[in-house]
Amino acid sequence: MEAIASISTVIGLFESAWKVKRLWDDFNEAPRVFQNIVTECERVQTLLKTLEAHIKDNLEVFQKDTSATQKHTMAMLQTVLENLTTAFEDTQAEIAKVTKKDRFDRMKFMWRKESSFQPLLDVMRKERDSVTMDRHLLIKVHENTRKSIDTVRRENQVTDPLPRKTKSSKTDQELKRELLVILEDDNADGLAQLLEEGASAECILNSRQDRPLHYVARKGNIKALQVLLQHRVSVNEPNENNATPLIAALDNHQVETSLALLAAEADPHARTRKGSTTLHYAAWGNLLQPLERLLAVNAEVNARDSEGKTPLHMAVQPVKNGKSISLNSKVLEALLRHGADPTLGLETTGLTPLHILAEAGKSSDLERLAKKARTLDVFLASSHDLPGATPLLLAAYHGNHISVQKLLECGADPNARSPYASTFPMALFAALDQRKYGSMKKLLEKGADPDCRLDQEFDAMTPLHHAAKIGDIKALECLLKYKASIDILDKWENTPLVKAVLADQAEAAELLVKSGADLEIPSSSYQNDTVLGRATEAGSLRMVHLLCRNGANQRGPKSKAYPSSPFLRAVCRGHLHCAIYLLAMDGGDVNQEGEGKWRPLHYASAHGQTEVVRWLLGMGADRTARSVKGETAESLARLNRCPDDLIALLTSSTT
Repeated sequence: MEAIASISTVIGLFESAWKVKRLWDDFNEAPRVFQNIVTECERVQTLLKTLEAHIKDNLEVFQKDTSATQKHTMAMLQTVLENLTTAFEDTQAEIAKVTKKDRFDRMKFMWRKESSFQPLLDVMRKERDSVTMDRHLLIKVHENTRKSIDTVRRENQVTDPLPRKTKSSKTDQELKRELLVILEDDNADGLAQLLEEGASAECILNSRQDRPLHYVARKGNIKALQVLLQHRVSVNEPNENNATPLIAALDNHQVETSLALLAAEADPHARTRKGSTTLHYAAWGNLLQPLERLLAVNAEVNARDSEGKTPLHMAVQPVKNGKSISLNSKVLEALLRHGADPTLGLETTGLTPLHILAEAGKSSDLERLAKKARTLDVFLASSHDLPGATPLLLAAYHGNHISVQKLLECGADPNARSPYASTFPMALFAALDQRKYGSMKKLLEKGADPDCRLDQEFDAMTPLHHAAKIGDIKALECLLKYKASIDILDKWENTPLVKAVLADQAEAAELLVKSGADLEIPSSSYQNDTVLGRATEAGSLRMVHLLCRNGANQRGPKSKAYPSSPFLRAVCRGHLHCAIYLLAMDGGDVNQEGEGKWRPLHYASAHGQTEVVRWLLGMGADRTARSVKGETAESLARLNRCPDDLIALLTSSTT
């Protein structure tokens, strides 16, 4: 028959399409569109074979059918034939572009634009729709024709009715192919007929071990699902991942099919191999109706999967089609109303739903959870990037100051301390480090200790030490406003001012000085030295000038540093500019005597500071002066094996 011959011709086209499939198999790096093309090829081929089988099985009806129906079918097949032929020819041309001497050029193929192959995919999908629509039309026309013929036979008392289709002689594979097409189309009548012909409602359809009920539940095909339920299929049969049809429906955000399965007494406590429950999936997809139905039948609200996630974890990070979606506050409220615990954390990191919302800055939803939490001082595990962080610390770290406020209002401890050694043991340090001043202010307003300390291994610094060290003026002003101790000492007895000076943070140092920082506090851990001595030691003329201008005493508390005078220390270290400045501030005597009657020239010579020696001699330093032990500048230079040019300066009769 002409129609069957036409179908066979179209089906034959797919032999050339397998070149595309082989190409995909050979090159996993091929454009992803190739896999879609192969899938569409298989679907269209299956549809055409189904159409061919339908015509063969209803040959007598088809012959008695109207010529218009036959003409329509033939026209459709001719169009499909022409379009597919052109599409396959275009594809062969594209394949030829990446072929050299009958071998595929791997690199060209890998980088071929997907748009080059997209037209074929579009044609395949269009023709699939055409065949599907025509197949449905043909089945409907044939059914009407059969009814008309039966009516005529009954009226004329004809006893040899048209032969009805009996149990199919098709192979299981053929039945399965037809079953997939019918399930895809949500064709309830076709499904019922195919099941009567012998197709199994419990057969395995794919490598995931999905059965028909999984397939239609996942697709949301409610009509086909109802037919399967009428055939009393098992509603709790698991697939390879131990997912039931209900889980498949929930995982794909199919509300209608999931509710139908629950009505059919699907197990609300089912779990996948990874321990995810039906409630996990309902919460993850923001599916309020199924979630409420599950809670009504006592689904375990705090069930934990293999990672320790609860349904509440899933609800605060909802996803659809691989993309994050907005939270549904009603889902959160339903879970909390049934006893969801927001303080339960993941097995490895301890991350709770509270932490997730605090980090994301979702303050309204965070407040809902915080009001139901047993405690808000829950700590992340040591394996986390911020070990021991509380939800409050995370909110402060990310600058979510409204979340900080909500947590504090709900009872979070602003001084909760991490049980692990950390650069951020408390929320105030986290806000300070990230320069989140709004969060700092909220914490200090609610009682955060401005003099809290880092652990000993981090020098027991306070926030004021840290702010001074990094020169954070806004943080310094905020901390001083809330009564941070300006002269507090760290592990090494450094004040915040010393930290600013050693880090050369002039603006921070000036702010501390103007705010009343003591310039004369000696550091017992650093030879009883003052901040001016430390600035000189570092060679920072800017800081030396700042401190002297604000009244630092060059002859202050007796220092154990050697030498004790800041001026002499500048000489020893070779900090010429500091030495010049300090000498001017001290009265300008280059021959002043220190311990053991050592003079500046003795110190500079003993330490090999050639430029300082040159300057001192130019200022009138006495090269012949002797110490208590009779040492001269020259003898000290020779003793310490100083450079020849320095010794030459000391032995020269002129400078």
